[in-house]
Amino acid sequence: MDPVVVDTDHEVNRDRTLACLESALPGPAHQAIRSSITGLLSFDPAVRTTAADRLRTGTTVTAPRPARPRIDGDLLDEIIEHTTSFCVGEARAIVDPVQAARLNVPTSIDVYGGSSGLGLELLHHAHRPDVRSAVAALAQWTAEQSRNLSPGFYTGRTGVELFLTEAQAEAGTGTGTGTSTGPSTGTGTGTGPSTEAAPPSGHPVLPERALDGGPPEADLIAGAAGIGLGRLLLARHALRSGHRHAADRHLAVAADCDRMLASGAARLTPTGSDTAAAPHSARASRTARRASPASCWSTAPRPGTPRRSAVPRRPPRAWPP
Repeated sequence: MDPVVVDTDHEVNRDRTLACLESALPGPAHQAIRSSITGLLSFDPAVRTTAADRLRTGTTVTAPRPARPRIDGDLLDEIIEHTTSFCVGEARAIVDPVQAARLNVPTSIDVYGGSSGLGLELLHHAHRPDVRSAVAALAQWTAEQSRNLSPGFYTGRTGVELFLTEAQAEAGTGTGTGTSTGPSTGTGTGTGPSTEAAPPSGHPVLPERALDGGPPEADLIAGAAGIGLGRLLLARHALRSGHRHAADRHLAVAADCDRMLASGAARLTPTGSDTAAAPHSARASRTARRASPASCWSTAPRPGTPRRSAVPRRPPRAWPP
């Protein structure tokens, strides 16, 4: 478990970390180890020394529980407002050519850790100040980039295309500072918003064989399951926009992904003994068939944190130590 480090107050970070530990290791069975760690994380050297001595001798003692944070609706609203404002600032920084010139590595445009993930998250908060204009600028910047991407959802073109499509839809229906025509589609990635008149990009739309010659990936991040879910979402957008032919193209890709998963043509890359114990194709197929377009954000890793930056350094309100 990673420690909490976002607050400038070390006691707040320590108490939040211990609260997370109690949630991860609850109950009397883990009380001894929680008490030992609580003592070792004390800011009093004498308490740390005593805790270390007890750990060496096997002596158990119950350490006082850290203060529980007070969580209420006002705090949640403040956190959302603060984080949205921070993400708007990140979006502005990404599209700023002066700041971009200082980066050793260009900002990614994918969903997993780049501009598209940030934009998709901001679209959930389009009613907040400055969000629409930030999303419009971010979509314009993303569409203008020339990147060599895989067809994947979180790490490739499918996710980028979904962001540009949703940004265009928001710009066309929203009021305020959003543009009425949506972002440019002149991207070198072939990931402009999908409409009925959009020509084929010339890029592969299905996962290709792995670099080691193995079968195509099946997962949500870069494989057939993620591509299929992304194409279902794009098909829904196309239908709502009245572009039936575009929707049919997306649905055809989603159907191909389903066949790859069901047949075993796409397989999950083994990551441990648990994945080796079950057939890869069956596991992936169950994941894809049980998921729906509306639930893909809740069943997969949360997109939207740019690789170029950390999380907010200071929370909106410090929880009590």
